[in-house]
Amino acid sequence: MTLIDDMKLTVPALSLQITYFWSYNDVSQAMVGAWLDVDTKRTLPDWFNMHRDLCIDWTRAHPKQIGSPGHVVQIDERVVSSEKAAANGQHWVFGGIDKATDEAFLAEVDHCNAATLLPIIQQHVLPGSTVWSDQWK
Repeated sequence: MTLIDDMKLTVPALSLQITYFWSYNDVSQAMVGAWLDVDTKRTLPDWFNMHRDLCIDWTRAHPKQIGSPGHVVQIDERVVSSEKAAANGQHWVFGGIDKATDEAFLAEVDHCNAATLLPIIQQHVLPGSTVWSDQWK
């Protein structure tokens, strides 16, 4: 049985609806599964993961430089984890946002130390920007 076989909606209709709900911040897979009558054990996680992977691929293919002279870029790091990821160790995401434009960047990192983060800042933050952090400056 395939992902398509489990669907009660047509592929285009389901894809559009899942994309719509996936883009919402505070909507759980359980809620979407109930609304769309979709399997929350396999089908919906597969679709949600596909959307996440597409965003990751696009972000990697289109790196962004943010900031400019006089702009403040706020940076931070977070542990992103799931039960599955927790068993394999922590996964970190590092990012920044230009407070004037709301443009942002994200990068996956293995470590949150100066040796790892400074090259990422130099890659993504334009010279002349002021970089703010809650940890180090």
